[in-house]
Amino acid sequence: MLIFIITVADKLPETGGAGFMVFGIGLMVAAAECFSAIHQGNVCASGISLLPKTKGGIFTHSMMLAVFVELLGVLGLVFAIMALTMLGLM
Repeated sequence: MLIFIITVADKLPETGGAGFMVFGIGLMVAAAECFSAIHQGNVCASGISLLPKTKGGIFTHSMMLAVFVELLGVLGLVFAIMALTMLGLM
């Protein structure tokens, strides 16, 4: 256990702005995920409301549109991983 603590302590950044950098990245990713979730809910609700009118014919089209909106959330996650890696925190 002591060896694990020592190796983790060696990888920690110096005290200063690393915590604020991680917090900022987290806020940006949270905003992207929130935007994606809200609009994905709107797209899925619209697709569900049109199911009776089209007798299920719009199901695949509405799911594809929801996937396009989900792409924004995935890109936010990829941005977070890339930013943390570039800062040397991952």
